[in-house]
Amino acid sequence: MNTIWNAVAGSIFQMRQLDVTANNLANVDTPGFKGDRITFSSYLAQIQRPEFARERESINSINERIRTHTDFSPGPLTVTGNQLNFAIDGEGYFTIQTDKGDQLTRAGDFRLDEQGQLVTDDGHIVAGEGGPIQVQDGMPVDLVIDDTGLVYQNGEEIGRFLIQKVENPETLVKVGGKRFAAGRETRIGPMETPAIRQGVIEGSNVNLIREVTNIVQTTRAFESYQRVITLDNNLNERANQVLPSIPS
Repeated sequence: MNTIWNAVAGSIFQMRQLDVTANNLANVDTPGFKGDRITFSSYLAQIQRPEFARERESINSINERIRTHTDFSPGPLTVTGNQLNFAIDGEGYFTIQTDKGDQLTRAGDFRLDEQGQLVTDDGHIVAGEGGPIQVQDGMPVDLVIDDTGLVYQNGEEIGRFLIQKVENPETLVKVGGKRFAAGRETRIGPMETPAIRQGVIEGSNVNLIREVTNIVQTTRAFESYQRVITLDNNLNERANQVLPSIPS
């Protein structure tokens, strides 16, 4: 029973691993994207103990124990020369205003909307300390920032990025490819001395070679588990055919 249960559990884990890896690969070029990892090995070791025999009967228990974790390590910084591209060098997150409340991102691929407000690529307002960062009408769009996040247009200060520091990023909830919401236990607050670079963008922290390797290894592992399940089914079927023919 343990053998077939391990094979089923392993197959489910590998399928989840394939989903996570495929999503990582799909976002290898997404600015500010943070890749995900999943864990399950500690539960597999625990479940072999006799007192967990009943739990082995539940497929749902397998899905519930597979955990997804986000890798919050920084992505590479790339110089673009675009004055509306920004990157945080070190700790901190840009604050984004959405209809679901403030969210956080490391992606600084911004643009101006029709009202002259600095927004994300999908149109959400980038928060400044006193509200949206608003470009003045009738003036050339010539933005310059200092390394603390103050924004100037033609030498006149028009705002300052609201950069948030998160003490425990593992509590953040991923709400999109590159945005996060604060969880119940998230400790968050304005960052006093952020380091912001203009004309630079933070890329995805996904390692292409590692993820491709994961795809190959995960596929092979999944196929191995499937062979075990198929073999077990064949043996059971053969046993059901043979046992009735044995004289009692």
